[in-house]
Amino acid sequence: MGLSHVWVAVQGVGREAALEALGAEPVGPLEPDELPALGLGELPGGWLLVLSDDLWALERGPLQALTRMGPAVSCLEEEHVMASEARGYRDGEEIWRVIHNPEDQVEEASGELPAAYTTLREEAERLDALYDVGPQLAQSICGFKLDQDFPLGLVFTELRSLRRAEAPRSASRKPGFFQRLFGRK
Repeated sequence: MGLSHVWVAVQGVGREAALEALGAEPVGPLEPDELPALGLGELPGGWLLVLSDDLWALERGPLQALTRMGPAVSCLEEEHVMASEARGYRDGEEIWRVIHNPEDQVEEASGELPAAYTTLREEAERLDALYDVGPQLAQSICGFKLDQDFPLGLVFTELRSLRRAEAPRSASRKPGFFQRLFGRK
């Protein structure tokens, strides 16, 4: 089984501000090259990196909050299905995206793509490695890629979330199938 993680790197944000935005607290440092379920590390160039094995963490909010704190890039890698996504953000707004998802037959590149995109795409086509375009593009911006040696000095601090895994259901939301069937809330 391959890697299955999502990460966000944001430039110019301190650890304490990131922890507050994430609603998390540090548990302790990990061994070099060890991947946490939820972790925080510092990259060269003033990038703060938050990594999660919860692939929905970016869409559900905690990691999304980081994209509003400075220039940011995110990357999702699901090696077991060879799907990847990379996105760039400015002030919390997505400005570009690169998606490769062979299962759903999605291949997308849109927005204000970074200059490195064209070269990376051409090389990936030559090597039949389209999966890698997004992760390599994200790496070209902040210096991090999951399946490569970590940048010198990067050690993750494991985090514990202080929030519930899912937001409570809104009262206006319709009940689900099993709620209707069994009358439970």
